[in-house]
Amino acid sequence: MELMPQEQISLIKHFEQVINDLKELIDTKFKENENAHYSVVSSIDKMNETLKSHNGRLTKMETWQNRVIGALTILSVLVGSLIFPLVIKFFDRII
Repeated sequence: MELMPQEQISLIKHFEQVINDLKELIDTKFKENENAHYSVVSSIDKMNETLKSHNGRLTKMETWQNRVIGALTILSVLVGSLIFPLVIKFFDRII
């Protein structure tokens, strides 16, 4: 079954239109995918910055907690070393 020249031309034009439509569809899908990708990357970057900020604050807070613990330790040693002789003197007076 052979096609007439006019039918061949018509069929070729139809295929060209289908191919152009598919090309536009693929281009559109790639652009949508690219936009979604950039959106996800942007969200991840924002979350990363937020986590870095929280980590910095936590590190500073831990540093202050360690300083407070150290100061309380030193204070308790000093107070203990002052109270111990007073307690001994108190019991020496009683006995």
